[in-house]
Amino acid sequence: MPQARYNPEFPFTAATRAADREQLLATIVSTVWDSALGLAVLLRRGAEDLDGHPSGPTMTASLQIVGGWSGIVAATCPTALAGECAGRMLGVDPEALSPQDVADAWGELVNMIAGNLKALVPPPSQVSLPSVVEGSTYTYRIPRAQALNELTFACLGKRIRVSVLEQVTPAARESFYPTLPG
Repeated sequence: MPQARYNPEFPFTAATRAADREQLLATIVSTVWDSALGLAVLLRRGAEDLDGHPSGPTMTASLQIVGGWSGIVAATCPTALAGECAGRMLGVDPEALSPQDVADAWGELVNMIAGNLKALVPPPSQVSLPSVVEGSTYTYRIPRAQALNELTFACLGKRIRVSVLEQVTPAARESFYPTLPG
């Protein structure tokens, strides 16, 4: 497979320095949280992780970007924090929200991150609908993908983990949108 070349017009690919991708992703997440929620998020480095592994349930939302660049954007946080974010986003008390409302809002926040990231990858690209998983003991795996950036943020005293993964092989791109018989 030919080595990817850096293109400054589309700065978020494996050909870009990891530190530069990190800065771009941190800016996107910060901007989304500020504009959609009126909340600040603070980038944390390794040992600064606030709560290690949360003891309660967590929520993960992910979206796929497929096209000139193919990958996945995912974000995980404690379900309680997802509820706080949903309440702010919808302008209601988080206790009044259904689990579906919280999942929809968390998926939309991750969709905003993916939409901003889509502008930084080679076109043409499409963004899928969000998938949301919640629980206390789940493992979330993305086959045929490698992590480009995984960042941890602090928000309201809890952590948010944002990951961007890139497909490893061109053949894997077809696995996102399989052709169904019929």
